[in-house]
Amino acid sequence: MKIGFFIIAFSFTLLMAAYVSMRGWQALQSVGTARVWYLSTNIILFITMLVGLMSRGSLPPVVGKVVTFVGFTYMIVMIYLLLSFLLVDIVRLANYFIHFAPAGMKVFRLWTLLGTLGVVAIAMVIGNYKFNHPAIVNLNIKAEKPEQNKTLKIVAASDIHLGPSIDKGRLKKYVELINAQKPDIVLLAGDIADNATQPLIDQNMAEELRNIKTTQGVYAITGNHEYYGENPYATETYLKTAGITYLRDSSVLVNNSFYIVGRDDKTNTNRKTLKDVMRNVDASKPVILLDHQPFHLNEAQENKVDLQISGHTHNGQSCPGNLFVKGMYELAYGYMKKGTTHYYVSSGLGLWGPQYRIGTQSELVVIVLRYYSTKFGFFFFCNSLSVLYYIIPATHPKQLLFWDVLHGGQSVQNRVFRRQRHTQSGLSATNPKHRHTSRKAPRLHKAYNPPDIFHQETEQPPLWPAFQHEL
Repeated sequence: MKIGFFIIAFSFTLLMAAYVSMRGWQALQSVGTARVWYLSTNIILFITMLVGLMSRGSLPPVVGKVVTFVGFTYMIVMIYLLLSFLLVDIVRLANYFIHFAPAGMKVFRLWTLLGTLGVVAIAMVIGNYKFNHPAIVNLNIKAEKPEQNKTLKIVAASDIHLGPSIDKGRLKKYVELINAQKPDIVLLAGDIADNATQPLIDQNMAEELRNIKTTQGVYAITGNHEYYGENPYATETYLKTAGITYLRDSSVLVNNSFYIVGRDDKTNTNRKTLKDVMRNVDASKPVILLDHQPFHLNEAQENKVDLQISGHTHNGQSCPGNLFVKGMYELAYGYMKKGTTHYYVSSGLGLWGPQYRIGTQSELVVIVLRYYSTKFGFFFFCNSLSVLYYIIPATHPKQLLFWDVLHGGQSVQNRVFRRQRHTQSGLSATNPKHRHTSRKAPRLHKAYNPPDIFHQETEQPPLWPAFQHEL
């Protein structure tokens, strides 16, 4: 299978390079020795590209980095030249029947070559900048879960492709970018290594990976590129030495609060079904699924997953690749919600091959997941002389009311969450002077509306003489 794929890929690449070389040779026939230089350069760069593709990280780090950069740069130039020359040939073919173009088609071909090279050069400068300066994508997601009112800050990255091209120096920048977000948890959604694991070992990349700072750990899954190396388990073994928890068709309950479910990559045709992987998962708690390739999205919805994070597509990496992947996947890039399940497919923090993002953007995803109860809470507060009862919708803790609770001649300030006026208590939110019938009833001190209650501590504060019972 691999040999057959290699033969097909090599044949296609060779034909593409031959076509571009031939059309360039024809376009430069009036420029003298430029034809020789053009053909010679194409041959050298084609060989360099093949060496970069076939080395699979076996070259020394410095040599491998140069070879892959030069070879993959040639690849993207060749692709755009191919598209340009094909367009010219289509015009020439149409002109053969309709005769709408002027006679100087050879000049037209020359300007096509020069114009394409100029446009591609500008696009590659911009594309390299977009690769080297990842965007921060911020998402706020809510999941309705009983008995919990918490916030989790997730930093997710996919398709880093550590290897000769994405080396330790670049990994250090990625780690610094991740740490700057101050995550609770970091999730790596596959293709962490680019084929071989040896470049990671040679450069001691585990040293940088250990510097990722979280409060609740780093979790990773396999991607298809982990299977392209000699040993599909080699990356897993190495990442574990860096303190990263690897999930392969397994799940883990983190802090008895939420689940991380990690699927093996689709490349493994014997991977478990999502139903089997989640057999022991309690869906009353938030469930976050990592699945590298975004196929069969309905599975997550059917198994009550709250959030699925995927990668793999790179959003096409470079135009027109982004147009192609849109037709291949239900969700090729970005956010979508189906039922109660949220999906995000990342374009990737790193990339495979050419270090250019033409029409796309490298990114790091920051997700604030808020999971909160849908039940009503029954709160009651008491002092020595009176008892007050409040029914408080736990899903909308938007107002904070400060009360002075008098007890033993001492004043204690407490926070009470409520949404509506609770006139049954004898107090009115609009009339602070309205007193309870009891002689020593608490009195309303003031009201405060925070900009976003979810960014504040919603646990019972100190000195809160109360307890909660869920109905």
